[in-house]
Amino acid sequence: MEERRAPLPDRVLSDRWVFLPIAITLLIVGFFLGRATGMQRYLMASNPEHLVKDSGVELYQELFNLIVNNYVMPIDTPEEQSKLVYGAMQGMFLPLSQEPYNDPYSGFLPPQQFKEFRTRTRGNYTGIGVMITVDTLTGYPRIVRVFRDSPAAEAGIKRDDLIIKVEGEDMRGVPLELVTEKIKGPEGSRVTLTISRAGEPEHLELSVERRRVVYHAVEEKRLLGDGVGYIKLSTFNTHAAEEVRQALAELSQQGMDSLILDLRGNGGGLLEEAVKISSLFLPSDKTVVTVEYRNKPPDFHYADQYPEEEKYLELPIVVLINRESASASEIVAAALRDNGRAVLVGDRTYGKGTVQESFQLEGENMGAILTVARYVTPAGKYIHGKGVYPDVPYTFLDYLKDDSRLNRLYERLNDLRQQLIRTQRELSSELELNDLGVSRAEEVLGLVKEGLPLPEVDAKKVIEQAEKELEESYYAPAP
Repeated sequence: MEERRAPLPDRVLSDRWVFLPIAITLLIVGFFLGRATGMQRYLMASNPEHLVKDSGVELYQELFNLIVNNYVMPIDTPEEQSKLVYGAMQGMFLPLSQEPYNDPYSGFLPPQQFKEFRTRTRGNYTGIGVMITVDTLTGYPRIVRVFRDSPAAEAGIKRDDLIIKVEGEDMRGVPLELVTEKIKGPEGSRVTLTISRAGEPEHLELSVERRRVVYHAVEEKRLLGDGVGYIKLSTFNTHAAEEVRQALAELSQQGMDSLILDLRGNGGGLLEEAVKISSLFLPSDKTVVTVEYRNKPPDFHYADQYPEEEKYLELPIVVLINRESASASEIVAAALRDNGRAVLVGDRTYGKGTVQESFQLEGENMGAILTVARYVTPAGKYIHGKGVYPDVPYTFLDYLKDDSRLNRLYERLNDLRQQLIRTQRELSSELELNDLGVSRAEEVLGLVKEGLPLPEVDAKKVIEQAEKELEESYYAPAP
């Protein structure tokens, strides 16, 4: 992604695809990085002697030296040795992802990931303002989102555009991280993208300025008719609540008398923003969420973030949710429903009911994320692993029933999937029944037995050409 989705520490509610903050008390005993560089890192603990005795810090040191001094390839630069240390620190969190914890949210953030995390939660970064994925049909990066008011939007880039080249270099099969790095650059500089767009006979050459991009939390706001306001909230970053407040004010001026708050696909973000947004619709004495810790009293978050006169206490509200509504989205949905302020429509939510805290490790440009608490809805429910259920269900099956074209496309997709499975089985069976490799080996062996010369071929060239043709045949022709 060209954009990867608060000053630390912040309480963050992670979603399933964002690497979230760790509030960890990793403290420190000497962790020496070997004689090659003389680097030192410290992992301090509240009881260092206990850590050395029971956690094997000395074994870490011994293993590090073993790798540095004996690995088949040299590992002798500070950068290379740092990667070993980062790997050990990441490994410290591996047991938390397994039984009995099953926690995929805690983890160590090396410098680059830590930087991307902070960028994401703050809601701005330097770039062109797009999100990309790999187009599985062609192998090229495909635009999945163009941020509002971004340089990409101004340059005319659209959703589903394919990025064929960046500065003249073909991007088919290039890892997204490398595509991102090629698109990024100093603020104020420009990058040239070669774009393929459906319906356009020729590729488009677009020069896009790199500049500070604001990741808007409010993706869409409009009046639907009959006084119904609509707000699509895509994330809970540091300015989400302010954007929602401004959107409400604008829609009110246009005659809004009811609201649809769309949280579908919203994977979460900052706890504080969820509390603020809920506060816009609830009396100040109402509970938004309770956060329960292991070793300290719970935090009760009330809807007291705004004066009563600035709230929308009588506004009828429907909240749209689905299985990708997670974390902070679930807090808002549950708070409004449990307090009798909204009706929930859609599918069950994701079920992310834990709280992470993020810390920057002292003196380092890296950090950690640790799950430190779980939250309880105003109705006293724990939703982790369960989700929030709607008042009025509207699932994907309902979409299929209500949209005949969508239903036909879904049936076609299922037919193609079943056909693919059958073809894969047939291909595997054919390869087993007719082992042409053995037949070719017999032919070569016959030449050897007869003392005849083998075919003169450049094996490297032949194999590289075969690899190229197979890769090209896997993808659709370049648009």
